Amino acid sequence: MPLGFAKSTFTHKAASASLDLGFFNSENLGSSANGAGLLLDAGSGNAWPINNRRMTLSVWIKGTTSDLPTDNKYMLFRQLTSTDSGFFVQVQNNGTECFFQRASGGGNKGLLCFPTNFETDFWDDEWHHLLWYVDTNSTQTASNAFYVDGVAQTLTSDSNGITAAITQHRYGKHNSNDNTTADNTDYYDSRSGTVKTSQLWLDFGYNSHDTDFTKFYDSGPVDMGTDGTGSGLSQPDIYLYQNSGTNIQNGGSINPSTVSVINEGTGAYNVSDTGGPTA
Repeated sequence: MPLGFAKSTFTHKAASASLDLGFFNSENLGSSANGAGLLLDAGSGNAWPINNRRMTLSVWIKGTTSDLPTDNKYMLFRQLTSTDSGFFVQVQNNGTECFFQRASGGGNKGLLCFPTNFETDFWDDEWHHLLWYVDTNSTQTASNAFYVDGVAQTLTSDSNGITAAITQHRYGKHNSNDNTTADNTDYYDSRSGTVKTSQLWLDFGYNSHDTDFTKFYDSGPVDMGTDGTGSGLSQPDIYLYQNSGTNIQNGGSINPSTVSVINEGTGAYNVSDTGGPTA
């Protein structure tokens, strides 16, 4: 039976809190023609190890449904080329989706989660924590898990099978869906919102949630430092966090160490040292 999650018991604390992770977000919705997203250029066409079809992702999010674009989908991370549909994980008004996909030759492997009352309990303008452990190669339920604020949710598998390797990509994007014709640096105002995001930790490997859960979430945020290892974890492929209120950094093992803002019109990003998840 699906496990629900109570309306956030983790609310913003006083400014005197010993830990404030800060946050970053686009100033405008993509549909406003002034949206913005983030670009990570790994500098190689074989940089993102998505062929394992595994993923561990931890992130803090704050917003309401008005922070979502017209398609009600907010892209946490996307890789896509003209050869394959690649990989994406997104949060939407009614839940989450994660897919490893091929376009040429077909097939996809994905996990879906649509918790009861997600639209009212999650999109309530409070900070919430999301944590995925994904191994789409395994049929064992225990190998795939998804948590909202530390509470396990029911995942549904959506798989048409993949028989060939997925192209590994040079570029990764946050808050931009990309298009279907090129592996490029352009911004696309699809699945781009104004959702506040903090401490996005993503690795294309599998971490055991039986042993390291509290290194991601311990009844609230934990300090992962500047390279994602502060709580005792190994360095992930990607670790997006704000730095000194001016920059969004990638402390992950895959370059670059700085993150580029891509935009249309006057689109830009807010970056703040304060106002993030606190402990």
